[in-house]
Amino acid sequence: MISNQISEEKLAKINEAFKNLAPKEKDDLIFVDQLENLLLEIEISASITERENILQELSIDQEGTIKRDQFIFYIVQREGSTTIQELIRDFKNKDKDYTGYLSSDDFLAVLTDNNRMSENDATEMERDAPINSKGEVDYFGFIAGIATGEIPDFK
Repeated sequence: MISNQISEEKLAKINEAFKNLAPKEKDDLIFVDQLENLLLEIEISASITERENILQELSIDQEGTIKRDQFIFYIVQREGSTTIQELIRDFKNKDKDYTGYLSSDDFLAVLTDNNRMSENDATEMERDAPINSKGEVDYFGFIAGIATGEIPDFK
């Protein structure tokens, strides 16, 4: 339902771009000032205004970095199907502080809302989702994981 939101070719370009642009010790993040180079490497043209909008959409940390999962989340949001766009919208609506994290209850509520999936399937999906030290689900990582095949897709 969510998988294949990003072509293997585009995903390979994103991964390669992060490796090329990231600090040697962390190939899963880049600095904000490298966004233009990242977009060029993956063949997305964006005006200054569009790049500013991308930065607003991404949850930029205090160190001024963009994580790979956040960027994949943005690409899926931008290019994904209506189903994925609705799921992302629902995650964002539950995330009042726009941190990229939801409580287990909120995460499960989004997955089961409008009969999107059964409670059992939602609970199974949550087991594969990235969880932070507070026990919250990283929905950026969840969407990115499904889109890239790192997390099994739901039926």
